[in-house]
Amino acid sequence: MPSSAPAAVLPRLRLLLSFLAPHRATMLLGLVLGLAANAAGLATPMVTK
Repeated sequence: MPSSAPAAVLPRLRLLLSFLAPHRATMLLGLVLGLAANAAGLATPMVTK
């Protein structure tokens, strides 16, 4: 992998993030709900023990 590869990736990543910017609240809500679902899944065996 050439050393100039990360420099070429940054503009593309910025472009992708610019498309996500209007949906920032939805993405954050999805992240929070996903973390809550995983926590509930991990806590279930502890509760039923």
